[in-house]
This record gives sequence, C-alpha cells and structure tokens, in this order.
Amino acid sequence: MQCMKKLNATPHIYTHGFTLIELMITLLILSIVLGIGIPNFQETIQNGRSVSQINQVTGILAFARSEAAKRPNTTISLCGSNNTNSATPTCNSSNWEDGWLIMSDMDADRILDITDEDLNGNDILDPGEDINGNGVLDNATDQLLKIGLPLSGGNTLRLTGFANTSFIQFGASGIPDSSGTFTLCDDRGASEAKAVILSVVGQSRLGVDETSDDTVNNHAGVNVTCP
Repeated sequence: MQCMKKLNATPHIYTHGFTLIELMITLLILSIVLGIGIPNFQETIQNGRSVSQINQVTGILAFARSEAAKRPNTTISLCGSNNTNSATPTCNSSNWEDGWLIMSDMDADRILDITDEDLNGNDILDPGEDINGNGVLDNATDQLLKIGLPLSGGNTLRLTGFANTSFIQFGASGIPDSSGTFTLCDDRGASEAKAVILSVVGQSRLGVDETSDDTVNNHAGVNVTCP
C-alpha cells in the first residue's frame, strides 16, 4: 500500500526563471555588445564596398586603354552617364556615381552613332536625317563596349585634374587626352576616400597617403576632397 502511494504521488516540479536583476544585467550586456558591434559591422561593409568600387574604376580605365590599343582607327570615349539603362545611353554627367559608359567613338564626338542617318543614301544631311541632333550626317560606326550602373551606398565618384570632368578619351596609342584623379567618397568624408590616378601615358594606380595625414593624395600630391 505504501508502495502504491509512492507511485501515485504527484511529482514536485521545480521551475527556474530570471530575476529582475538578472534580466537587467542581460539587457545591459546586450546593449553594450550591439553598441560596439553594429558600428564596426557598418564600417566593414563600407570598407568592402569602397574597395570593390575603386577596383572597378581601375578596371574600366585598363579596359578603355586596352580597347584603344586594339582599335587603331578610332577613339575610345569613357564618360559619365545618368541614362545607362537607355537603348542609346549618352555622355551627359560629371557625377560618375550616376553611371558611365565606354564606346568606340569614330569621330570622337562622344555621341553613340549606332544608327545610319543617311536614310536616302545620297551622302548628304537632308532634313529629318539628323537623328541625334549634332548637325552631322552620322553612320552606324560606333559601338557601345561597356556600361557601369549607379554606385551603391550613396557613394560619389568625381574627377579632378582632367581637361574635362565628364569624359576621358583614349587615342590609338592608348594615351588619354589628359591626366588626373578619380576620387571615390562615402559619407565618412575625405579621410576614408579612395582614389585612382591616371597618368599622361594612360597608366593607372591607386592613390596613397603620401603625407602621413590619413588622407590619400591626388595626382598633384595634395589631399583629395569630397563633395
């Protein structure tokens, strides 16, 4: 009988929970960890994005120079463009973060001539044939080689030192029409900016901090600036 009572006895169940003090300490530790970790994580993302984007700049300059060397009878135009999603994108922006394009540009007019405007075949610019509006009878002589989409992260990409801040043109020898600096910035400002310097012979290199003040220098040896 005593054995049956033991079998039928309700077992004692013990539950454990957090005390208010333990919960407050846990929340405090969590807030400290998040306060330290989130900014570091954001900085890691920004650093990775900047490295990727500045490497892209180096790549497009090398590509444009290479195409110029392969196409002896034309000019290669590299320019900023804010309508790269168009069927016929145009060179129209000094804000290279909006996008860019590379084209073979036979007459070096920075207009993508991919339509034969000589509609009646008489080799004369007749009314209605100036499709792109540049006042010249253009033939389908150009080719769109590559486009770049707008930069992510709200970053900016601007030119300094070049003869024109909206385009660069490479001749048949791979030499650009001018030299200067591409400067990439994010919301951290010039201290975290990156740069690519294009020389007069068409070679490119990453900008470095030559004066040990935590800011990279441009082609002229002075600190880059951000918009």
